[in-house]
Amino acid sequence: MIRLLVVSPDAKWVEYLQIGLEAFDIEAECAPGLRSAGQMVDSFRSALKIEPFAGVLISALAAPGQNPSDALLEAVDVLDALRPIANGVRVLLWSAYPSERLSSIASRFPNTAILANDAPEAVAAHLKSASPHQGAGPRTARIELQVGAANIRTEIILDGQPVIVPSSRDWSGRYKLSQLEDRFLNWSPLKHERDELRYTDDWLGVLKAAGEDISYETEYAGKTVSDAISYCLDQVGTHDRIHVRFSLMSPGAAATNPFVHVPFELLYDPGKKDFVRGLAPIARRDCLNPDSRTATALPNIERLTGHTLFVKSDASGGYEFPGGERMFNPLQALGEEFGALTRSRADAEELALTVGGNALTQLQEKLTSAPSAKSRTLQIIHFAGHSIRVGDGTVYLILPGTVDGEVLPLRMSEFAAWCRQARTQLVILSSCESSAPESVFRLSQAGIPAVIGFRWEVIDLEAAFFTGQLHAELAKGSSLALAFHAALRAVRIAYPKTPTFVSPMLVVQDEEWTII
Repeated sequence: MIRLLVVSPDAKWVEYLQIGLEAFDIEAECAPGLRSAGQMVDSFRSALKIEPFAGVLISALAAPGQNPSDALLEAVDVLDALRPIANGVRVLLWSAYPSERLSSIASRFPNTAILANDAPEAVAAHLKSASPHQGAGPRTARIELQVGAANIRTEIILDGQPVIVPSSRDWSGRYKLSQLEDRFLNWSPLKHERDELRYTDDWLGVLKAAGEDISYETEYAGKTVSDAISYCLDQVGTHDRIHVRFSLMSPGAAATNPFVHVPFELLYDPGKKDFVRGLAPIARRDCLNPDSRTATALPNIERLTGHTLFVKSDASGGYEFPGGERMFNPLQALGEEFGALTRSRADAEELALTVGGNALTQLQEKLTSAPSAKSRTLQIIHFAGHSIRVGDGTVYLILPGTVDGEVLPLRMSEFAAWCRQARTQLVILSSCESSAPESVFRLSQAGIPAVIGFRWEVIDLEAAFFTGQLHAELAKGSSLALAFHAALRAVRIAYPKTPTFVSPMLVVQDEEWTII
């Protein structure tokens, strides 16, 4: 039997908890009517002589006729008084409408969480979540920022358990976000000049300014993100164990999030004068309408050390897309990219798509054929080649055609469906604009657990270096988050004067990306 001390002036609420918690093998004790710090400390010490408490639940609700501010002060006084003598004990604060002030106070104390739900099962889940560690600190922290059309919601999770009540803020009409959406709709760090590519002037200034704007927008009502990172850093001790995920919430079955082109992954820390992605793993999630647009998600796994298919699409030439013809130059680093993969994964398989080889059929048959003794399940599919986002937002992978100078476009929606049939856990798109919103949406819609691509155009030699570093980390058994983060840091060191560091994008649907 687990013992819980309940601090509340509401005898009926205490009785409700006592009855409900019995089903979870939790014994709730309380002296109803008492919420002074001195009295509760005395009660706590007396009860400890019988058997230790596993947790303390403090109600911050006002008693009948009491001012809510006074009730909050009483609860905080009890928290302050109990902490010196309740070392290692889980402390829960209950408030139906938690304030920013209460969240800020709770964040200063270790092993303390706020409850916005007083259902016995919620209390039991929070109370028991601390017991397996037996006082040890959490291993991972996750900061979830759910971005809606009119609000942003922040939640902190330690080792899979919510620890601070989600805070939601209205941000309808956020002017800077609308500006960022318009600016990055068609922005690219590369300029095409004749037959050469060069980086745009002041690309770093553009991206830094965007990151600062994103930081301002997500923190405008109380330094939400920086406070969350500070709290998590106190809990887990190192930045690379803090995982930040921006979840873009769909406003409805027929609409997409209005900020899909905002590069939230560029969140900037003005104090450290650095992009947060250089300090901690950052990912994105598309939250699609489950009733109409999202397939059942494939099961994710903790480690991505399984069989990898490298799709080498050696395509060059022209194609008439809606809006005009596009030319694709020969890629220089396809062989080098596969070589880097084989140095990490000796069993990596190559599917070389070449001119005149019926590339479309080859790729479809390879991905949709049932696994057998000779054809193993493809845990990772790595596509290396060209891709393009056309005027209506549709993304195409570019395959070689039947003759020289001809290419075949493959809609990302078709490719996503084939990856679904292959039951792939991770899709790596080593191609320009491969993580454009429509591309990511299609793969998420197909239920692919994780996708890595490049938001903007990227030099192929630099893309090959990044994916080589990524595979080396994954093959060692690193989690997806840490492998992605290590590859970003490596490319930043190797190419310090290029924007390749900011272009890779990780999109995850499930939680296993945080495993360390």
